[in-house]
Amino acid sequence: MSTILRKLAATRFPSISLPFALLGLCLFSYGLLIPTLGFYWDDFPFAWIAEKMGADGLERYFSTNRPYWGLLFQVTTPILGSEPLRWQLFAILWRWLAACALGSMLYLVWPRTQKLAAWSSLFFVV
Repeated sequence: MSTILRKLAATRFPSISLPFALLGLCLFSYGLLIPTLGFYWDDFPFAWIAEKMGADGLERYFSTNRPYWGLLFQVTTPILGSEPLRWQLFAILWRWLAACALGSMLYLVWPRTQKLAAWSSLFFVV
């Protein structure tokens, strides 16, 4: 066990390779299950509202508690449509972007702990 920990401690992540490692981990963690996944409960109503009521229905749905989400879903729902595969790929894209943003932010805040920032963003993905 200690040899594994030493090898992990000696691992270096060049800053250019971290986004690729994060993308690979996202695809490995979530992409393998995409063919078996459908809509999650919180995705299905949005797709249904967009299909039945259009963009105005989405705006009304979110107007009371999350008005900016109405704008976001007005833009993304016509692109994603009612196919679950597109929604799942879109979710993977956002997980990857969030992990890249976290890694970049940690690099900026603590520049001497680049390895910790890399590992933190990798664990964030999972």
